[in-house]
Amino acid sequence: MTNLLPAGGRAAGESSELHNSVGWIALRYMHIAFMPAVGMSIALTAIVGKCMGMGRPDLAARRAWLGLAVTMGYMALCALIMIVFRDRAIRLFIDKGTPPEVIEQMVALGSWVMVIAAVFQIFDALGIALTGALRGAGDTVWPGVASVILSWVFLILGGNVMIRFWPEFGSLGPWMAASGYIISLGLALLTRFLRGKWRSMSVLRDDDGPPVGGVQIPADVVAGVSPGAP
Repeated sequence: MTNLLPAGGRAAGESSELHNSVGWIALRYMHIAFMPAVGMSIALTAIVGKCMGMGRPDLAARRAWLGLAVTMGYMALCALIMIVFRDRAIRLFIDKGTPPEVIEQMVALGSWVMVIAAVFQIFDALGIALTGALRGAGDTVWPGVASVILSWVFLILGGNVMIRFWPEFGSLGPWMAASGYIISLGLALLTRFLRGKWRSMSVLRDDDGPPVGGVQIPADVVAGVSPGAP
């Protein structure tokens, strides 16, 4: 697999500054991809929470799938752009006075980082959107625990394993480990959502329980409110 490394990859690995610069360039483009997804996640938290408060988990599921489809479509487009225009995207952030050989090393390394980032965009959309949907349904503990466990397994342990046993990959090793984390977390949250335990969770107290915020809302009033759906 060493032959798959970009030309000059191991020489570039001797410069931590070069690898850090390339990593930050890739992160700028990743922010463009996932920040709108974070906004969708916040919206899904509110929408799913409202539907669950109405006692409509079926409507909550439809809204969650719609939000997930929009998020995945956007991030898939970002992934395509990252792959097609990866060389140009890296060059945009390189100072004109940089020596040509360093520019070529940065572009070669940065192109691989962009490809790795593009691979996990769809799974990142899964994780971000479904985190918001599950949070809106009151399912917060399981996603949090899963995130902590998987981050330790992939980011901490996996990153160190890549550095120790495959140092020739340089910074690409930890990027691969991070990709594994995002992919596994997205699939874990999708599995959690599909199993449907969140459907039986309650975000409001029962009618017989104490009122929320000192105000008792009649059940027929809550059930009669629908965010634009029958």
